[in-house]
Amino acid sequence: MEGTGHQQIDIYGPTVLGKYLDACRRYSKTQSSYPIKVHVTEPGIVYEDSDYTVICQRLKHRIPAHGYRIVEKDRTGHFDVKKAANLGRSMWPDNCWPQASLLYRYRLLRKRY
Repeated sequence: MEGTGHQQIDIYGPTVLGKYLDACRRYSKTQSSYPIKVHVTEPGIVYEDSDYTVICQRLKHRIPAHGYRIVEKDRTGHFDVKKAANLGRSMWPDNCWPQASLLYRYRLLRKRY
């Protein structure tokens, strides 16, 4: 596939990633029609907006490596009882007890469905 020159490949990782990729290209004679931009990341929050947070952490690996966790922030939702009934779903999980708070039951439903 031919690159247009207007797109690039963004790769995120530890400080040595750029040198590693350069060595891979040099010794394997690999070429890309897209420019590659390496973004150095450090452990901690690397991105956050109103919906998601991306957290970087070092991994125990034979070479320096990072892992990333994408966390969706809590948001209010709506449980459509009629739609659930049409799908054959119960309004409450089988293991939910009557004295549980409405918020707790809502959280159980979000995880289950």
